[in-house]
Amino acid sequence: MKKNFFSYLFIFILTIFFLIVVYISFDSNLRRKILSLSSGLINNYYEISIEQSLLTTDPDINKAIKKLEEQIKVSEYLTNNSKNSFLDNIFLNARKIEKFINTDSGYRYFSGVVKKITEKDSEIYLAIVWQAKMMQINNSKDQDVISKINEAIELSPANLEAYKFALEYTFAKNKNNLFKKYCSMYHSSILGGSNVKNKPFFLQSNSLSKFSLQIESNYSEEDFYIIDGISLNKTNDYNFTLKKSTNLNSLNLFMNFYPGTLMKITSIELTNVDNEKIKLPLKEAYLSTRNSFFQHNTESLELITASNDSDRIKIKFDKMYEDVIKITINLKFTKLNLTNQPGC
Repeated sequence: MKKNFFSYLFIFILTIFFLIVVYISFDSNLRRKILSLSSGLINNYYEISIEQSLLTTDPDINKAIKKLEEQIKVSEYLTNNSKNSFLDNIFLNARKIEKFINTDSGYRYFSGVVKKITEKDSEIYLAIVWQAKMMQINNSKDQDVISKINEAIELSPANLEAYKFALEYTFAKNKNNLFKKYCSMYHSSILGGSNVKNKPFFLQSNSLSKFSLQIESNYSEEDFYIIDGISLNKTNDYNFTLKKSTNLNSLNLFMNFYPGTLMKITSIELTNVDNEKIKLPLKEAYLSTRNSFFQHNTESLELITASNDSDRIKIKFDKMYEDVIKITINLKFTKLNLTNQPGC
């Protein structure tokens, strides 16, 4: 009797398992959800494990790297070589670890992880910069290191990390002409942006090429006006023609600039329906930001970006201005220097 019971139980369990497998095979949505949940649990486990190794009074870099190598092996077993959520998470964990590495031996140990990441995706900006650093540690030829630096810059010209390493490397090698060249490139580069997984940006990514003006409304809708295409090192009028005449006593500017960007507001001019132009008294306006800092200047308002996070600059006017149809903001964008050397 007992033997028959266990036989029936085994057949029942096997049948249920078979039906589940068949159902999952035919239901692609359920299959994707299960795979997504599984990968999420695995990624979260390794993220927590690596952070536990790093966020201590005595960070264990080697242990964190071993955990990341283990995560890479798991991802290779579960997925193919294409880009996927595992690779995104592996890169984020690698980025956390790299911030704690301060020795040549640490970078050498880290090099295996970087090699695996670049094999899966050869166009990860920071991974290319890490490769250049490792080439320097391994005493590679100057032209090879410089070629790797240029590869990163070409991928994202406005990003900071490649320039920082380029300036440090060329200064140490007494390559003055190259040092000046990278200085000039940094101060004039505007293209390229960067995204970070699970970190939302108002304008999709870090970018020096655009910003947005928001008109607050008493109604549910809010109007946004995007400027796509700005100039560095030049003072320009940026014009916003409103969809309808509006009474204004404030406005917001949204941006995702890189840290070290200086924005100088020289004037704000409003045009009303009667084509009257009203220049706002900047000294009587009140400005506040989420992440930027102000620099005192008697002739203009100067703000310095201090974070990779999205920023909002709220400008409160001295009074209510009626029937505004156009806003003109005179702005100049520049990049602060990366070193103490003149012009750089």
